[in-house]
Amino acid sequence: MPNYNQSQNDPAGIGPTPTYVDQAMSPDTTQFYADQQAAADAAALLAQQEAAAQAEKDAKIRQQQMDEINQMFPQGFNFRGML
Repeated sequence: MPNYNQSQNDPAGIGPTPTYVDQAMSPDTTQFYADQQAAADAAALLAQQEAAAQAEKDAKIRQQQMDEINQMFPQGFNFRGML
């Protein structure tokens, strides 16, 4: 009868398979996750910068629109005649 515990530990005859903890602690895996975190941080920073730039553009457009309205109605707009 085969020893299933042995076959799980030594599937290719090269020794026991590394455990998740062993893989998590390897320098390559640590570097991979550090690189992934750095990429995620850079992407978040870029998204923040793009959102701030878009908000600034939107604010300028709104200010231009208000300036145009103020030029068209230098005394302000009176709603009394419309009600």
